[in-house]
Amino acid sequence: MREKLMNATGGGFYRESNFELLRILCIIGILMMHTFSSVYSTVSGFNLVYGTFINSICNTGVSIFILISGYFGIKPNIKKIISIEMTTIFYALLSLAVQYFVGQKISVKDVFHSCFPVSSKMYWYITVYMLMMIFADYINILPEKLDKKRFQRLILTMLLVFSILPSILQIHVMNDSGKGVLNMLLIYLIGRYIRKYDLEIKDGYKSIVLAVLLLGIEFVLNYGLSMLKGGVGVYAPFARDYSIFIVVLSVLIFLLMKKVKVSSVLINVLAKNVIGVYLFEGAIRQIIGNRLDINAYVDCWYLFVIITIVSLINFIICSLIELLRRNTIAHIEAPIAKFFAVLIKQAEDRALHKVDGYKINC
Repeated sequence: MREKLMNATGGGFYRESNFELLRILCIIGILMMHTFSSVYSTVSGFNLVYGTFINSICNTGVSIFILISGYFGIKPNIKKIISIEMTTIFYALLSLAVQYFVGQKISVKDVFHSCFPVSSKMYWYITVYMLMMIFADYINILPEKLDKKRFQRLILTMLLVFSILPSILQIHVMNDSGKGVLNMLLIYLIGRYIRKYDLEIKDGYKSIVLAVLLLGIEFVLNYGLSMLKGGVGVYAPFARDYSIFIVVLSVLIFLLMKKVKVSSVLINVLAKNVIGVYLFEGAIRQIIGNRLDINAYVDCWYLFVIITIVSLINFIICSLIELLRRNTIAHIEAPIAKFFAVLIKQAEDRALHKVDGYKINC
């Protein structure tokens, strides 16, 4: 079953339940990582094992988001860019209000960042996605114009520079831990390559074994380093966004899920809320944190149960808030976005006309 709509971050494609389920699982994994972050530096024993594991697997989430965008393609859309900006500002200001009501101090800098969340990189993924959307016409020229060999060479070169070498040296050339445009562009191009050449997994069993093997190696490396640093607190340098383990695992998970055939209206509806969950989960964590001190359970064997339950509650609350926003405020945002999109398009046309006229006069 396919239904025409827009994905959570603005690109149009036919929504398929297998990919929508994958996005839901990814955001829940990200919530678990973020929830665990409050005890990140103090866990030991079994909880250190658990913390290392969820970082090793769940940090594939953002890369998988971009892979999905790459597979279906990002299209430049001024109206959608403005709409995403408005949605991000809404959640940034709402999060600021939550921060105030839970008793945290708010600075002028906090207010400024909340008014300009994309420019201030308040939500780094949204900032990167918006930049890719703005330059999508030019980015998409690469996979369209390059032949297969040159496309492969480009991806392999980017992998070497932005993933393999940083994984070995633990030094990233862009100094952004992989949370930047170039690493996400690499993942996007891999998604475009998969789509262009209809890349498929022939043997699902072998691919699952390979994924488990890679995850195991990554886990052992991260856990071993944590133990070398004293065995207290998670140290997971091989789970960073640029890690070759994270990149390859993301691709394998994506390709495996690509083979799954799922048709569910419920999954599709829930997946629409992913962007709202991503933007507001930090505020909900603050509210939950005022009622439940996760640090009190740092030595309990059932910490992973608490983390999972809190993450699911966070997902449900944020989903309900996003559902409410889409059925109320979003109806106001739409005409505003359309109005400014027309103004920007008119200004762009006038500017291009003046440039062309200048060239002719010269």
